[in-house]
Amino acid sequence: PGGNILVSGTVSIVQLQYLHDGTGNTIMFTAVTLTNPGSAVTVNFCGDQRSQFPMNQLVRVNYNTGVFCSTLVTVVIVTQS
Repeated sequence: PGGNILVSGTVSIVQLQYLHDGTGNTIMFTAVTLTNPGSAVTVNFCGDQRSQFPMNQLVRVNYNTGVFCSTLVTVVIVTQS
């Protein structure tokens, strides 16, 4: 946890989800799946970040990893479709 990551891909799935951390707290996060030819990666971003990820757009995302979810730093739309 705590490392800075840069990924890019086309936004294919964006879902708001909740998780119980085992201590009685509920954590809200946004699961985002980015696809590239032949691969896909899903990242769980803390909070409701749905507005940051337009569907079917190529984006470059910078974030800091965390235990239950990652902290979003920046989202850049690379192309418009």
